[in-house]
Amino acid sequence: MHTTAILISSKNGEKTIAETVRRAASQADVYVVSDGSSDRTAEVAAAAGAQVLERAESGGKPSALRTAMRTFALAGRYRYIGVVDDDTVLAPDYVERVTLRMRAGDAVASGRIDSLWEHDQRWNPYIAMRAFMYWSYQVTIKRGQNALGVVNVICGANSIFRAEIFAQLIEEDVPYAIDDMFWVGEIVRLRLGRIRYVHDAHSWTIDPHTFRDWYRQTV
Repeated sequence: MHTTAILISSKNGEKTIAETVRRAASQADVYVVSDGSSDRTAEVAAAAGAQVLERAESGGKPSALRTAMRTFALAGRYRYIGVVDDDTVLAPDYVERVTLRMRAGDAVASGRIDSLWEHDQRWNPYIAMRAFMYWSYQVTIKRGQNALGVVNVICGANSIFRAEIFAQLIEEDVPYAIDDMFWVGEIVRLRLGRIRYVHDAHSWTIDPHTFRDWYRQTV
């Protein structure tokens, strides 16, 4: 029986959700909230191995995650809750590497995230820009912050929380757009625990290939 649940909120993510679920399901139990999707997100996620909750109308990511936590009673069933984006794929040992490195007093940990930058997109400027941003930030700032034990803004695409702490965080509405930044702030403000970065735990995200996709993702 897995001690980690992977929780994914997705709206119209049918193009990427299957691989995200498959890669996570080999190492954790996966729960997907289809948050008002008008495509086949729910069907594709279920076929890939996730337990799926469908919402008729979109209420946003924090609301979707909160609903799933309550519906599936995750806080009482798992030691860890991983929050993963619907276009993020985890290395086969990602959950094990992250959770083994979490020590007493850690509230949340996240691993490295890189761009899926294949040969066909080698010279795509949008992917190149994102890949450089990930590399430079994680090799310098995140590793330095982790070593010094200072505040680290974790990446919301691949974070693993202690279940009881995430259950507490998710009950409060996020007052601004970037939910993981708010959760980090609350962890520090409420002194809920340490924030850990695990550089050798790998995951990848599908970055936008065109200006239109980049704009939509950014907004």
